[in-house]
Amino acid sequence: MFVIGLRSSVLKPRYVRVNTNLLSMAEVFEMLATEEWRKKELVNSGSYNDFLEALTKLEEDEYMVDLHLEDLLIFHWKQKHYWACHPYVKDKKFMLQDKGTSLVAELLHPPPGAFVLDMCAAPGMKTIHVSNVMKNKGTIYAVEQNIERYNLLRNMTNLAGCEIVQPINADALTIDSSRCPNVEYILVDPSCSGSGMQNRMSLDPDEKDPARVKRLAGLQIKMLSHALKSFPNVKRIIYSTCSLFEEENEQVIQRCLESNPEFKLLSGKKALRNKWNNIGNTNYKNIGKNCLYTRPDQDHADGIFIAILEKRRSKESDE
Repeated sequence: MFVIGLRSSVLKPRYVRVNTNLLSMAEVFEMLATEEWRKKELVNSGSYNDFLEALTKLEEDEYMVDLHLEDLLIFHWKQKHYWACHPYVKDKKFMLQDKGTSLVAELLHPPPGAFVLDMCAAPGMKTIHVSNVMKNKGTIYAVEQNIERYNLLRNMTNLAGCEIVQPINADALTIDSSRCPNVEYILVDPSCSGSGMQNRMSLDPDEKDPARVKRLAGLQIKMLSHALKSFPNVKRIIYSTCSLFEEENEQVIQRCLESNPEFKLLSGKKALRNKWNNIGNTNYKNIGKNCLYTRPDQDHADGIFIAILEKRRSKESDE
């Protein structure tokens, strides 16, 4: 089990993701030049370790484009307040979205015109990012049960210029292909312990509540199993949490794959062109090695778990 590190040693940079529904990257670079920001280019080998080293050496007036996400900008940690108050953030042209959560839509990677289900969509950050990946073409069914969070989801996606989002106020476990037809890609981002979020990270690993984690894992298994069983046209599913606990991550994937052998795990590291370091616990055979973690003390981002599940072709088996 990974033990959560000291939060005082982690100075996470300010991540700013561009909402390409409203703004092109060319317009962004022009605006940043006008504001006299200096763009830092990655030199040396272009490896992930080189990228991490360059990130830690950002000057206060510099920014970088992320190694994996061309619409994610990285600024010095001291610029958090500046960007929180920037009019582009207020207008939803910029989203203050962490690196780990930004990887989710990129790894789901639905093409323009696809049918996507976001099972736990509020407040809408990942939904907006999925619409960016799809170039605002296709359909996103965005489900949220809580009425206040549902209204927040509607408002946020409207302000962000999402033309393809169909918000649904319902329990995701009641949604199937009769209500959301033609679903090909699914994002399952269920309620979790939040143990990877830096503002919730504990210096005392004994503060973990086993009973609560067990209850959450039960719900997470239900959510992912429902996604696997209820949509006959599904091709790919992303399961993600902001937890670092294996009970909510590798163990959920293990349970769900055991009862749904028609699905397999893809290698998250390969999906990132092998430019990544942190994977799951390899003691979980054929599971840990294929999952991704962002580790706060190593990746300079919130702690996130991501697994990519894909429906097998007929007669396909594990390697």
